[in-house]
Amino acid sequence: EMSASLVGSEMCIRDSPLSYSPEPILKDFHRDYRSALLMDNFKLIYRYDKERDEIVIADIWYTKRSQQALLRQFKRKL
Repeated sequence: EMSASLVGSEMCIRDSPLSYSPEPILKDFHRDYRSALLMDNFKLIYRYDKERDEIVIADIWYTKRSQQALLRQFKRKL
């Protein structure tokens, strides 16, 4: 079920990468991260590089974890 949800989201993102909303938890980062909900409890977090016409998957996030954990994780990636 997870893989079907992931494939469906990937196709939508590929066709229209700006169609999903910016991820509000990550709004203060220097890149515009967006998220697509997968199966109620997961978010596919990605960014779209317009210059390269490239979609970069940043994370698959379990939404029941704390928002602070997500922020810490992204700070470590920088």
